[in-house]
Amino acid sequence: MAYSLDLRKRVIEYIENGGSIAEAAELFQV
Repeated sequence: MAYSLDLRKRVIEYIENGGSIAEAAELFQV
C-alpha cells in the first residue's frame, strides 16, 4: 500500500525530532 508523500514527510519529521519509529507508526497508523 502506498502512502502519500505528505504523510511520509510528517513521519520522517517526527522521527528526526526525536520520536521513535514505533511511536510514529502508532501515531500515524502505518
